[in-house]
Amino acid sequence: MSIRVGFFSVNNYLDKTSFSGALYYMYQALAKQDVTITNLGTPQKPFLGLNIIKKVKKLLKNNIINTSKNLSDDDNYQDFITIVHKQLEKNNCDLIFAPIASKELSFLKSNLPIIFLSDATPELIKNSYQIYKNEKEYSLACETELMAISKAQTLIYTSQWAADSAVSNFNADPNKIKIVCLGANLDFTPPVSQIYEKLNSSKLRLLFIGGNWKRKGGDIVLETFNSLIRFGIDVELVIVGAIPTNAVNDSRIVTIPFLNKNKPSDYKKYVNLFRQSHFLISPTRADCSPLVFSEANAYGVPAITTNIGGIPDLIKEGINGYTLPLSASGDKYAQLILDIFNDQKTYKLLIESSRKEYETRLNWDVWAQQIHSIMAQSIDKVK
Repeated sequence: MSIRVGFFSVNNYLDKTSFSGALYYMYQALAKQDVTITNLGTPQKPFLGLNIIKKVKKLLKNNIINTSKNLSDDDNYQDFITIVHKQLEKNNCDLIFAPIASKELSFLKSNLPIIFLSDATPELIKNSYQIYKNEKEYSLACETELMAISKAQTLIYTSQWAADSAVSNFNADPNKIKIVCLGANLDFTPPVSQIYEKLNSSKLRLLFIGGNWKRKGGDIVLETFNSLIRFGIDVELVIVGAIPTNAVNDSRIVTIPFLNKNKPSDYKKYVNLFRQSHFLISPTRADCSPLVFSEANAYGVPAITTNIGGIPDLIKEGINGYTLPLSASGDKYAQLILDIFNDQKTYKLLIESSRKEYETRLNWDVWAQQIHSIMAQSIDKVK
């Protein structure tokens, strides 16, 4: 069934670095289905000067540079919606797909069926991330969430954790809800032969990826590393996306503060880290549905993480990784990793089952097929 979809987001969904790349890969995956996409808003493909522009925008946001035109947040969204309304008038769409777009939806006026996708709710974000500056900001977020949920014909959540909150905290109709896991932000699926390369190395290689060192459990990662050293293990730790809060002076720890997936050289470096690593370690303190687990699984890398948020929907115990309680220490992580790594037969099976989870469940093609089916059902409901 061919479907005409309006892709709706204020974020730049043509940029791999925007919103962790999730919107970019959603867009690309949907485009491979029997779908005609209308770009709503003003998405732009990135170019070499993009990082400079982003830095300038950050300065503007922080009021370091004075500007003659000071728009409120609502003004910016209203400008965006004005553009979208004109685009919808000119283009025939069967429905609107709105991923991570509750604020945008609160401004939208349309009679088209709306599919709203999210990985959390303001209630979960408040409790887990603690990003709201005050109660007023949180209340406004709740209001926009309620409006988005009420406007949407279908609600897609990336985990049962998020779906349960939508029902209990925002009165979402359970019959409107679907749960669909996200994919891996990779441009291609690595050949199966690559997932076994890591077995040729006797050195234990751990990989940590995350922008927020504290929230992602960075200190526990270092505890785990030090515990393995005390156990006499030849180990290497690669840290990507963050800089440890405490100075680290150890040649066995490699820190890569930032990799831009829009740059071919950085992207190649990023995926090669998965090829070389035995475990992805992520003792995160708060998370929704981390995409990095799917990326690791594509390379047969199991994730060792915490049993919080939407993670239990992604990680199946002993299949594509393991989860530990939030209270687990670095010693606990080290012992679990060591027990698995020392049993090469068990570890090889874990590599294979991790890859299978990616192939059958945690890739964007599977995601897009499920979304296309949901879209077709949504259109049938209004006929």
